[in-house]
Amino acid sequence: METTLSSCRRSVTSSGFTLIEILMVIILIGILVTLSTGTLTGTVNEARFQQTVLKLRQIRNAMVGDPEIKENGSRTSFGFLGDIGAVPHMDHGPGILQLVTGGGFAPFAVDSAKRMSAGWNGPYLVTGSLGEDPTLDSWGNPIEYSHGTNPITIQSYGADGAAGGSGLNQDIVMSIPVESTRVTVSGFVCNNGGPYVGPTEVYLHYPDGAGVISTGSTVPNLATGYFSFSNIPVGVRSIVLYGNSSAAPTKTVGPSVLTIDRPNYMVPCQFVDMGS
Repeated sequence: METTLSSCRRSVTSSGFTLIEILMVIILIGILVTLSTGTLTGTVNEARFQQTVLKLRQIRNAMVGDPEIKENGSRTSFGFLGDIGAVPHMDHGPGILQLVTGGGFAPFAVDSAKRMSAGWNGPYLVTGSLGEDPTLDSWGNPIEYSHGTNPITIQSYGADGAAGGSGLNQDIVMSIPVESTRVTVSGFVCNNGGPYVGPTEVYLHYPDGAGVISTGSTVPNLATGYFSFSNIPVGVRSIVLYGNSSAAPTKTVGPSVLTIDRPNYMVPCQFVDMGS
């Protein structure tokens, strides 16, 4: 009988698991699950980080255009700024939504006499490519937008949703220098490519910030022909030169179309040439 019981004990011991062995397996499984969960979370956050970078870049390009889009060497994409004359006027989410809904701006229209167009011509953001809500980042947190700073900023607080941080928790910021949105336009009145001396007036047409075409005028320096306009929104604009004055012109040159695409834009001589 004793021999039989000893055999049974050895059989159970050799073929089964002890309590310690079972606990070790459970601990090992827990470690593997923790490691795999951490890896998966990191991968998901990395994907969301990249998606958010793309989303913020799309919002920036919707606001001010994509400088890489050109035709015959000239920039053609100026976004909301190009049509309205300013970036969205409201901060945070409501400002971003002006790219989608219009926000009460003047409707897009073409003025053939001035060779200018202006007004809301959106949507500038296609929400289907960005998710259901263009005001949220890929973690579902609000995208911060501020138009009253220099630079103008569009930003996400990253994976942790809090300011600061590093790695995937770092803030993602798209900056728009104010000086790249509103610039100085200047030039010299010419005469067959050379300097012109005499009374003239120059008119510049551009959207006023609400989508309505505005006209600025200046009297060039009588001795040098130099003229300048400040705080002009970048985009496709038009210019007219009057010999003597607009009220009693001896000659009219234009309106000529200008692609104002850089700070301190210099009007080419052929657009303000009294000898042309």
